[in-house]
Amino acid sequence: MRPMNLPRSFFHVGAGVLIVVASVLFEGPTLLAIAASFAVLGWLLEGTRRLWPGWNSVLMRLFRPVAHSHEAHGVNSATWYATAWALLLLTTPEQAANVGVLALAFGDPVAGIVGRRLGRVKLLEGKTLEGSLAFLCATALVGAVYLLWLGDVAIGAAIATAAFAGLVGAAAEMLSTRVDDNLSVPLLAGWASALALALLHA
Repeated sequence: MRPMNLPRSFFHVGAGVLIVVASVLFEGPTLLAIAASFAVLGWLLEGTRRLWPGWNSVLMRLFRPVAHSHEAHGVNSATWYATAWALLLLTTPEQAANVGVLALAFGDPVAGIVGRRLGRVKLLEGKTLEGSLAFLCATALVGAVYLLWLGDVAIGAAIATAAFAGLVGAAAEMLSTRVDDNLSVPLLAGWASALALALLHA
């Protein structure tokens, strides 16, 4: 397993909270424009830092507290994060998009902390049962609170939707070996939320 990186975990949480706040402050087209702008900016930075190695070095020094070493020559997590947010807003209702983002923001870092400190039962790709259960529980809790407080969803539907998102997100986090989990986790958890909300309101 990679060593724990608490600043990176706080970045995950902070970005997710800011995204939810943005969804409260801005409506559909404006919110999508904001998400798309961050995604485009991320990919522009990815392109420019490959053209100019010196610029890449500057960016890696600047984001050293939250970056992994492999991101020096690969797409960084913030770019995938922003891309996932924009794609979610294009493909799902805003409620589901936010649950997907919260799965990454809270489920992923909680899973990492619990898995590294308490994990005993090994699963795939170095993940642990304890970490995956922590992912599910964190996403279910935070997602349900969001849906009840800001999503205007009935309590039963909120809990079921958030739990399903947590289950799918935990599986995505464990199985994402060729796709960055900063892309796969929010997308799959968000799509799972959209499916659950559609079925529960049918």
